Amino acid sequence: MPNRKRETPFPLPQREKGKRSLLVYLPNILTLYRLLVAFPAAWFLYRGNFPLAVFLYLTAALSDFFDGYLARRLNARSSLGQLLDPVADKLLYLGYLLALYAAPFTYKPSKWLVLFLLLKEGVVILGSPLALKRGFLPEPNLAGKIATALLFTYGLLLLLANWGLPFIGKLLVVVEILTLLFLVGATLLYTLRGIKLLLKSP
Repeated sequence: MPNRKRETPFPLPQREKGKRSLLVYLPNILTLYRLLVAFPAAWFLYRGNFPLAVFLYLTAALSDFFDGYLARRLNARSSLGQLLDPVADKLLYLGYLLALYAAPFTYKPSKWLVLFLLLKEGVVILGSPLALKRGFLPEPNLAGKIATALLFTYGLLLLLANWGLPFIGKLLVVVEILTLLFLVGATLLYTLRGIKLLLKSP
C-alpha cells in the first residue's frame, strides 16, 4: 500500500499523462487480483477448503505488499490505485473474517472484533465521499495501517488454527487483543479527521 505522510489534493485521472511501460501497470494489476479473488476465496474458506483458501489468502496478502513496493519503486502511483488498493484490502479481510465468523469453525473472530471492524469500515465509508468532495483522497492513518497488517496476520492464524496447526490458539489471543486496540484507535482517528473536514470551509 502506498506510504503517504499526509493528505494531498486528489490527483485527477485526466492529469496523468505520458507513455508508461507495462511494468508501471503491475501495481494496479496486483490490486485487481485481490479484488477478483476476495469473494471466491471467502467462499472456499466457508466451505472448508483450507488448502485453496490458504493459498488464495497468502497470494493476495503478498500482492498487497508488492503492489505498494512496486508503486514506490517504479514511481507508478495513480489515483485509480490509491482508490482501489484499500477497497481490495477491505474486501479480502472482511470476506475472510466474516466467513470464519459465520461458518461452524472451532476458531473464529470474536463478536467484539467483528463489531469494531464493521464500525471502523462504516466510518471510513461515510467519510470518504466528504474527503473526495473536499479534494482529498481518503488515506489510512498509522493506526489503520497497523490494524490492517494485524487483520491479515489474524486471518492467517485463524486459517492455520482451523486447519489443525498446533500452538496457534494462545498466539491468536494476543494478536486479537492488539488488533482490537488498533481498530479502536484507527476508528477514533478517522472520526476526528471527519469532524475536521466537516468544520473546514468548502
